[in-house]
Amino acid sequence: MSRPQLRTVLVCALFAWLWLAPADAAADRFRLTVSGSTFVDFEGDCRLVDERGFEVWARLAGAVPQSYAIFAEAVACEIRKADLSGTLTVRLERNGTVVARGSTRSSLGEVSVRSAGPWGPARATVKVVPIFPRHTLPPPSRQPGLPPLNPPIVPPLRGQSVPPLR
Repeated sequence: MSRPQLRTVLVCALFAWLWLAPADAAADRFRLTVSGSTFVDFEGDCRLVDERGFEVWARLAGAVPQSYAIFAEAVACEIRKADLSGTLTVRLERNGTVVARGSTRSSLGEVSVRSAGPWGPARATVKVVPIFPRHTLPPPSRQPGLPPLNPPIVPPLRGQSVPPLR
């Protein structure tokens, strides 16, 4: 990696760190808390908008519980559960007040939380992701029936199969 490329990567990393700081910060505007069942892994993306309208995307990944301090005017996050079992709960707070909260128990489910911003009012949504794709069956055949593929294995019976009762 060349020196200018390395400088660009470091500046971008520093800029993202300033936008999405660890939860130890005392005067944060937003706090994103990801909690749930033990050992539930998650990943997600957060869209952060500052007071001038500039947007930054931040990528999150980890295991519950996690908490992030976010310095922005508006926040929209989509957090996806990376496990098939367990519960994932995502809560977005602004200055200690809950703005949006969502929870899912579905396999590979997704919880979206957002504050009021350019995308509209604050809200939380939960999306269920199907594990198996839906297969559509072909239309039924219009022919009355299909001929057998092979001749029968057992030869047809001749005569009386059950002896008469006496």
